[in-house]
Amino acid sequence: MRTIPGFDYRQLKGKPGAVDAPGSYHEKGMVSFQRKEWRALVGAVVAAGGFRRFEAGETFLHAKGGKILVEIYGNIQAPAAEAA
Repeated sequence: MRTIPGFDYRQLKGKPGAVDAPGSYHEKGMVSFQRKEWRALVGAVVAAGGFRRFEAGETFLHAKGGKILVEIYGNIQAPAAEAA
């Protein structure tokens, strides 16, 4: 099945170059999931009080306080039950 790439900021620890070899820090955040898996994540973030933002062809998930959690390189909607 086709997957959609994204970037999960929750995977990053520390600061670039502090612990990891140069170039490996941001590679930890690169992820790829099927649409149904992304939709489940969008639903979970929204249910926890966060929000979804769509801009320039990408979907951004933010925590309740506004901190960015995930960047999805596509338009991913929340499941119907969560979007209502």
